[in-house]
Amino acid sequence: MSGPQYPGPDPTNPAGNPQGPDLGKGGPAGPPPGAYPPPPQGNYPPPQGSYPPPPQQGGFPPPAPPVNAGQYGQPGAVAGVGETAGLGVRFGARVIDSLVVGIPVYVINLVLFWSAPWVVALLVSIVLAFAGFLYFVYFETQKQGTTVGKKLLKLKVVGAQGGVPTTDESAKRNSWMLLGVLSSLPIIFLGFIFGLIWLGLVIAIAVTINGDPRNQGWHDKFAGGTTVVRTG
Repeated sequence: MSGPQYPGPDPTNPAGNPQGPDLGKGGPAGPPPGAYPPPPQGNYPPPQGSYPPPPQQGGFPPPAPPVNAGQYGQPGAVAGVGETAGLGVRFGARVIDSLVVGIPVYVINLVLFWSAPWVVALLVSIVLAFAGFLYFVYFETQKQGTTVGKKLLKLKVVGAQGGVPTTDESAKRNSWMLLGVLSSLPIIFLGFIFGLIWLGLVIAIAVTINGDPRNQGWHDKFAGGTTVVRTG
């Protein structure tokens, strides 16, 4: 009786390599040419920073910073101009300017009241009521853009384009003062009404200056975007 029978050599693996066919001849055949793209040339992986940062949550990049959001870390600063002035210092400058204009006007009216006919005194007082308006328009449109009170407290008015305010801009931002002229009319009822309107506008100026990020009152925005800034 013959011993166990073994199968003959596998025709696909004539070398008898236990790892499979053709492994004894250098391993299995690789993929055909062109099956995979060639490796990238140059430095790989790319250097850090060569790709844009990934998008933020939601798929959108972070928003750009707002224009005139501040300069040198100062809130309320205007680019290329300086830090805007707040309500308190602007009120102080207005008080000084009111004294500069009001005291001479009061003295002139007092002299006319005692020495001139009442008609003449009335007409002159009405004309002098425009003195405050003209005072602000004149000084704000000069080279330094500042009145006596603003100069003492180191303030100046800047126009909408960044330079000295134009006559039109200054006239608009001070137009509310003309209601003070109407409130001085000898007609009691109309004078009282105009006086209340004038007071309301003054309060609105204070509220809007205090609540605006650039300390602009409604009269500044009405003038096209004038700004009061610090000079020192």
